[in-house]
Amino acid sequence: MNLFEYIREDILRYYSKEEKARGVSKVSMFGLLITRQELWALTMYRIGRWLVCKIPNPWIRKPIMALWAVLNSIVRVLSGNIIIYLGADIGKGLYLHYGPIWIGPAKIGEHCNFSMMNVIGFGGRDDRYGIPTIGDRVFFGPGVVATGNIRIGNNVAVGANAVVNQDLPDNCTAAGVPARVVNWRGSDQLIDIRK
Repeated sequence: MNLFEYIREDILRYYSKEEKARGVSKVSMFGLLITRQELWALTMYRIGRWLVCKIPNPWIRKPIMALWAVLNSIVRVLSGNIIIYLGADIGKGLYLHYGPIWIGPAKIGEHCNFSMMNVIGFGGRDDRYGIPTIGDRVFFGPGVVATGNIRIGNNVAVGANAVVNQDLPDNCTAAGVPARVVNWRGSDQLIDIRK
């Protein structure tokens, strides 16, 4: 995991296709990083995850993680209560709308979009008890809840206030409580991906 590559890909998701085509300077990216609360929360997650994965010695890692926890608590409040657990395995290029957003333990692919009031993580009953696996280029509308041992495919769009408690195939759009496939348009027009 290259920390700076992941942070760079996250920041680039906040630029339009036209801005990316003209080229984005490092100064512009830094300016965006210090002005967007969503990026504060995401960057704190990336740094914490990197510390946990790359520093095996607990005598070194624990004091650094204590400082990280204090800073993360401050960022959590300032970001509108965006909470990302270090147990989440998130691919590069995540786009977060303003919080509150709760991302617990989950496996999340690359170039996903999460909206406000999303809840993703551990839950479910019986054979669905566990954590979700979310594919690449998945779009969650506001208020989506996705918990349990479920698989959400690639290029999936989930409509506002849906509750995802079962698997969703690739390239579909789902909505409702519980979420059901409503068409096969997917997330292509909802996610701007830097080529």
